[in-house]
Amino acid sequence: MNFLKQILAVICLLIGLLLIALPARADQQGAAQTFLSPTNMPAIITGGANSNALNSVIVLRKGQGLGLQWLFNGSASTNTANGVMLLTPSIDGTNYDTTSWVFSRPAIGTGTTVATTNWSPLALAGYYSIEITAMTNANLGAVSTLTNQGVLFNRPNL
Repeated sequence: MNFLKQILAVICLLIGLLLIALPARADQQGAAQTFLSPTNMPAIITGGANSNALNSVIVLRKGQGLGLQWLFNGSASTNTANGVMLLTPSIDGTNYDTTSWVFSRPAIGTGTTVATTNWSPLALAGYYSIEITAMTNANLGAVSTLTNQGVLFNRPNL
């Protein structure tokens, strides 16, 4: 009986040491993600204006989704026009689709608008990159500008 207890104690000790010795992978610890910010984003978009040819490319990872967040605010409390971002996908990183994806959210006056979206790995399957090609302030005239507070995207780490 004592011999059996000693064997069980040794087995438990070995299992405990093995569990301590195994390092935990980052993806087992919750949110293993990288947050990045694209380049060439305009600081201000005047009313009714477009910021074209931004050429800000987000390279995708095969089998991974993507999250996108855009923060902006209007300069007038009456600004409820849409802030619009055009995103154009590419299958090879050189040739881009002729039709852009439209990401549009209404401004909430001078308060910060937080616009978020995401794509699943299935929705991005076959694409190599997405280019932010333009940003638009749909507020007609120069009544209110949109202040671009930042664009972030995130994707799971490999």
